[in-house]
Amino acid sequence: FTFTPMCCLKKYYDMSHTVVKALDVLDNTYLPPLDADGTTSANATDMTAAIRAKLATYGICRLGKGQYYVSGLDMPYNTSIIGSGRATQIKLFDSTTNGYCIRMTRQCTIRDLQIQGQDTNYTDAYADISSIDTRNGIIWIANKSGTEADLPNIEPCTIDNVYIKNFSGSGLYMHNTGGGTQEALSITNLTIR
Repeated sequence: FTFTPMCCLKKYYDMSHTVVKALDVLDNTYLPPLDADGTTSANATDMTAAIRAKLATYGICRLGKGQYYVSGLDMPYNTSIIGSGRATQIKLFDSTTNGYCIRMTRQCTIRDLQIQGQDTNYTDAYADISSIDTRNGIIWIANKSGTEADLPNIEPCTIDNVYIKNFSGSGLYMHNTGGGTQEALSITNLTIR
């Protein structure tokens, strides 16, 4: 026979209740893909608003294995997009001729996913630069002075275990990066093709 005092049971209940509550929030941050693998840009679902809603509500959006088409995703302050490795693919719609897949602002993290510019490999490595549109993977614009229109001051951001491919512009576009100590971009295990 083992006796457990009531005070210990209450503490256990409080701890388990907190863990269950934390897991409920974690479950709410998950966004499953809506399109089957192999879906092309022409008939895909735009997931931009759904991802942004998770970021705005929970500060994090966890993506499963699959395709997520976006038309230009601006990450709000202090948010994270976390995938399930390279099998999580965020793709820019082919119809977006000028723009970006993701724009990081302040204290943002992108981790464990693939960002893809178009459904087929971009192969024209020797094209005249003036004829190439500006489709970019990730845009990070440091703006210490705040003088450029609608750009906030950037604070440290993180890119970790990200694979970027098939963009006619830049895989990672960085602008105004020579500022003060507030502007920092930590990059670990980034591949751009």
